[in-house]
Amino acid sequence: MKIIYMSNSTKSYHQESHPLLQYQFLIKYTSKKGEVVLNAQSVSGLGFSMEQEGVDSTNGILRVPKGIQYEKLKIEKALFSETNYKGLLKDPYELFRNMYIQRDKSDVYIYLRNSLMDIQQSWVVKGAYPVSWKISDLNSRSSEVIITSIEFDYYKLIRVK
Repeated sequence: MKIIYMSNSTKSYHQESHPLLQYQFLIKYTSKKGEVVLNAQSVSGLGFSMEQEGVDSTNGILRVPKGIQYEKLKIEKALFSETNYKGLLKDPYELFRNMYIQRDKSDVYIYLRNSLMDIQQSWVVKGAYPVSWKISDLNSRSSEVIITSIEFDYYKLIRVK
């Protein structure tokens, strides 16, 4: 392949014919109604902090790890696939009951995919349950449900790939 750089242009031939890859997230988890599959634009909260406590010693105060605290997993701008949202939204009360009141703990699988749908990175969020759920758009014409955000509490984060 021949790469041509144009001096009077800010973009090169290489940049125009090979744009940067676009990434998306595939999210899977199980509720009482079955497996939920989401395509999301943004995922945050894949991190943790470590609490420390001071312990007296002969050399002064030592900072000893006390425990790990995980952030809230936040999935933003997500889109339900057509096959699974119909069952979930058939009865809004049932959805609320399943997602909030019973707080069913489930493992959430997060896959970072490139534009060719190849998995680049994946994580498993153990013991997750939703604490916040905001739907921004229900569109019957295009059979879409757009979720502004879902937040999960969880107890363990594992990087798989």
